[in-house]
Amino acid sequence: MCPHKDRFSTYDLVNSSVVHMDNNGKCTVVGIGTIKIKTHDSVIRTLSNGHHVSYLKYNLISLGIFESRGANIQLKMEL
Repeated sequence: MCPHKDRFSTYDLVNSSVVHMDNNGKCTVVGIGTIKIKTHDSVIRTLSNGHHVSYLKYNLISLGIFESRGANIQLKMEL
């Protein structure tokens, strides 16, 4: 999910779509499209079916959706 419409390379408006957040809140999705992001290693990746949610302050990526599509996710924490 992304709050910035200008980050979408393709974009379609949607009507009456809602995303349920973990804090029991609901956010309205105003559009769906393709987003290009630069990862920490400077590789530009394309994410399809990105949701434009103008209410957000930051981009949100669902690791669960990546895993359900076959991605292998490894997290590293440094304290």
